[in-house]
Amino acid sequence: MLTFKISENTTEKKIRLIWLHGWGLDHKSLVPIASYFGEFENILVDFKGFGASKEPETEYGVPDYANDVLKLISSFNDDMDTFLIGHSFGGRVAIEIAANHKDKVKGIILVASAGLMKKRSFLFKIKAKVIRAISKIFPNKFNLGSADYQKTKGVMRKTFVKVINHNQEEMAKQIDCKTLLIYGEDDTETPKEFGERFNKLIKNSRLFIIKKQGHNSVLTSGRYQVQNIIETFFQSYN
Repeated sequence: MLTFKISENTTEKKIRLIWLHGWGLDHKSLVPIASYFGEFENILVDFKGFGASKEPETEYGVPDYANDVLKLISSFNDDMDTFLIGHSFGGRVAIEIAANHKDKVKGIILVASAGLMKKRSFLFKIKAKVIRAISKIFPNKFNLGSADYQKTKGVMRKTFVKVINHNQEEMAKQIDCKTLLIYGEDDTETPKEFGERFNKLIKNSRLFIIKKQGHNSVLTSGRYQVQNIIETFFQSYN
């Protein structure tokens, strides 16, 4: 896993922000927002298999990606407070660490975070079973799987399947640190309902829904709103 430090902390609060990108993206997707918080130490990562980082030698799961970030955190020998900011898949990694390694982070910020299973209707489940059955008979007639799945191959396809089947609903209940939840109103990949569910699962959490923003647009056209929400979060941190 490669890391990119873009600023040093210059405040009395001694805050370190580690930015965790979404699936199919890399650290560059978070640079515009991270740069706004230049008074803090900002470190961005390229997870294995993304950006400039090499693919893992064997299939990875969320705990494996979390362990890579934990190694980074453990390499620091100072008294700075570490916060994780994760977008989409990066949110999964932040949840994994906050729930299982409580002493490593002071807080997490989840932006359009994944980690929950979508609630499907009975009719949807029946249709899915029928399509899967037909696809076995006529494999060339159906292109099953999400766009992210279709873009992967080899070890990264196995990794993708492992990651999306990692349900963190029970794990979220174990999070004690301050948690900020930010979701786009029009997000269809990780819908605002995810934010509402996480808000109920995570004790010390606060939820913000940004109007007219989708899964990735929260980082582009919605980034000024995201910046303002995060800025307010740190203004109240002592």
